[in-house]
Amino acid sequence: MSQKGSIQVDGAILHYAIEGTGIPILVIGSATYYSRTFSRHLKECCTLAFADVRHFAESDVALSVDRITFDTYANDIDAIRGRLGFKQVVVVGHSHHGNLALEYAKRYPDRASHVVLIGSPPFGVKRTVEVRDYYWAAYASDDRKAALRHNRDTLSVEQGAVLSPSDAFICQSVADGTKYWYDVTYDASWLWHGMQVNMELVSRFRGLFDEYELSWDLTRVKAPVLVIYDGAP
Repeated sequence: MSQKGSIQVDGAILHYAIEGTGIPILVIGSATYYSRTFSRHLKECCTLAFADVRHFAESDVALSVDRITFDTYANDIDAIRGRLGFKQVVVVGHSHHGNLALEYAKRYPDRASHVVLIGSPPFGVKRTVEVRDYYWAAYASDDRKAALRHNRDTLSVEQGAVLSPSDAFICQSVADGTKYWYDVTYDASWLWHGMQVNMELVSRFRGLFDEYELSWDLTRVKAPVLVIYDGAP
């Protein structure tokens, strides 16, 4: 089974892509980006559904971002689940999208069979940045740090001046790839090709995590929760 489509929600058009057969797994974040990163072997035993969230989607500029909450995102995810015809899904998210998967399971406990968080921050943005920077300074190799300096040097002031805010965001993410990828030379720009990035909504989404703390209890989340971290130096 392989198909692509979209669903209209309040203020946005969310795209999705599906392939494979078997246990339904809903990967939230971007149908474009994450469909390029997950192992193709999974589709041999699972139905992989990749879906946009609204900061990586076509959005209505008239929509007030102040209206966007965790409830908004959870309702969007459930609308996609319903469109795809899944009674329950394994909901998966990477980084803050993993936190979002957990927030979905809190609000729709009967719709999430399992929850998987991959490298998702356990606390608010400020503390996450502090710990990230400490870890980088303490454990990143000299070669990796040099690669990051080189990548950032290529982002000249002249280049930044002609880029749209969304393109600048993507270029910065690609330049910082040495922080994310095992191979320090890996060029992740192709993963972003064709992406929709709404910077106003990205800022709003990040703001939802200002005072965030990763937590759940069995009265709100019935599904098993798998939290995946790589804490090795």
